[in-house]
Amino acid sequence: MKKIFALLLCLTLITPAQALSSIRFRPHQCETCTAYNVGYQTGRHDARSHTAKTVFFVGTAVIAGVIIYQLGKESRWTAHDGQVGYRF
Repeated sequence: MKKIFALLLCLTLITPAQALSSIRFRPHQCETCTAYNVGYQTGRHDARSHTAKTVFFVGTAVIAGVIIYQLGKESRWTAHDGQVGYRF
């Protein structure tokens, strides 16, 4: 049954495409459109750059924080009553 539906779907969707020769499309490039596209691309590049920098610095800070936490957690240096000591 699935094969029959797939065959019917393929037969209905496969049709020869014929371009109409009477319709001619000429893209219109105006100065504001070009300026908009340049601004859009520049803004997109800047946004991706800022996002990448933010992800890098936040990731670095998180990794450094985890390393410092682990080193502090397993440290043998202690501080109590205003004195610093070392546990053996």
